[in-house]
Amino acid sequence: MSTREPDVEVILITKSQVEGLLSFPEVVEAVELAFRSVGEKTCIMPQKFPMFVDPPKNLNFLIAMPAYLRPLNIAGCKWCNLYFDQQPGIPTLWGLVILNDPLTGLPVALVDGTSVTNMRTAGHAAVAAKYLSKADSSTVAILGCGAEGRTHLQAMKAVRPSLKRVQLCDIRDEAMDSFIEDVRPRVDAEFVKTASPREAVRGTDIVCMTTTSNTPIVMHDWIEPGCFVAGAYSFNDLDPMLSKTADKWVLGSIESDEHRIIDHPGRPLSMPVSKSDVYGDMGQIVTGQKPGRQNDEERIVYTHLGMGPLDVAVAARAYEKAKARGIGETLRLN
Repeated sequence: MSTREPDVEVILITKSQVEGLLSFPEVVEAVELAFRSVGEKTCIMPQKFPMFVDPPKNLNFLIAMPAYLRPLNIAGCKWCNLYFDQQPGIPTLWGLVILNDPLTGLPVALVDGTSVTNMRTAGHAAVAAKYLSKADSSTVAILGCGAEGRTHLQAMKAVRPSLKRVQLCDIRDEAMDSFIEDVRPRVDAEFVKTASPREAVRGTDIVCMTTTSNTPIVMHDWIEPGCFVAGAYSFNDLDPMLSKTADKWVLGSIESDEHRIIDHPGRPLSMPVSKSDVYGDMGQIVTGQKPGRQNDEERIVYTHLGMGPLDVAVAARAYEKAKARGIGETLRLN
């Protein structure tokens, strides 16, 4: 007796729809839930491995980042590229998140992964800032004034509304001008353009590294007491000596980051980093297994290269809101 194939439909949610559906407080909440799930071991997160398509340079890769989050009853996978040697006019990163019903395995949504990545990357840095920066932080440095610099500032403002001064640095002056024009209507703060990375980080409480530099542009001894540093690309653009001289070096996830940050970084670092210098990870800190910031003098650096649970959690939040509001195009797959 034959069994009728079930109707398989997915909701397609575009980049602009994701950005319109989610506020940064919602992104931070989703990312913190994902970190908690990792810390409590209520998610399944297979190891991720990049597929480089340009050996031996190894600047361009595609990567699959799957996860199953039991607290959200959702599974999914982000498939994306990260091309540091990209063709002119093409974004460095583009991605797609596929969400699945864990009971049947059937897909339920196709969510733009570029917006999800930009928002969750800023979101995980902001969750780290919530636990690792000073509660009264007032000044933030943004190094790299592209899409991730913009989202980092908005996410930081969501967890540290006390931020009143933004010190910008970019190799292109027009990038800083564009940043200010775009973000000023949404962020109540004073914006200051600086002439160098050293000037940008001077006197700041929070430093966000969101550049595509392949060499360190911020040195470890420039980081002042009480400062929190978030490295979006680990130690590509940040002095790896900070992993040793900081009071705490925190990873997003030891399980996820050990391979890509410590054992096999995407490109040679100016000096190796060691797991023995790692204080802990955000799963441990969010769940209270380890304390975060313990005084206002600690210099703390946080690095994380992303993991599937964060993408799936943020995409799932967009999917639930899209369903509730009737947003997105329904596609029949059979």
